[in-house]
Amino acid sequence: MEILEEIKKKVREDEAFSASLKEAKTPEDVLKALLSSGFEVTFDEVKAMAKTEDGELSDDQLDAVSAGFILNPPDIQWPFW
Repeated sequence: MEILEEIKKKVREDEAFSASLKEAKTPEDVLKALLSSGFEVTFDEVKAMAKTEDGELSDDQLDAVSAGFILNPPDIQWPFW
């Protein structure tokens, strides 16, 4: 997912963006934060970033998370639904 790599990069470079994702409580909040930061992403894509087919995070996603968030650096959090 190329968009995920772009989001990871922005999280590492932009503290305000990182904070907006930390504050997100719902998938809708995440979508709003991404759209307001210029990402062209759909609600379904946001949900796909959060889950695999069985609703569990993949090993790759777990490697990129801290406290349940898909992005790096490790101090970023994301509540998974």
